[in-house]
Amino acid sequence: MRDRYKDMWEQVREREGSSDALEQMLDGIYEEANESFRFTGCCRQLESDRNSLLAWRCPTWYKKRKIDELEREFQREKERFLCKYTVMRYLELTGKL
Repeated sequence: MRDRYKDMWEQVREREGSSDALEQMLDGIYEEANESFRFTGCCRQLESDRNSLLAWRCPTWYKKRKIDELEREFQREKERFLCKYTVMRYLELTGKL
């Protein structure tokens, strides 16, 4: 299933085209979104799960596999959050929301 925010983000990029001012604004929004993601419950929970797994006594290969799964989940959640945040913030700043 495709993420609707990723689709919205692609539509915004296609519709608005490219300009230096737009790129600077989007870079700023993206940095803001990245910083905000660090404080989400999802990010904190995934970090906690990873740390717990590292402290757990189990075979190294099992830890590596589980950590890889957590990392993939983390990246999916982060990408979704960044797309959603960037689209919503862009629409808010441009008055299109």
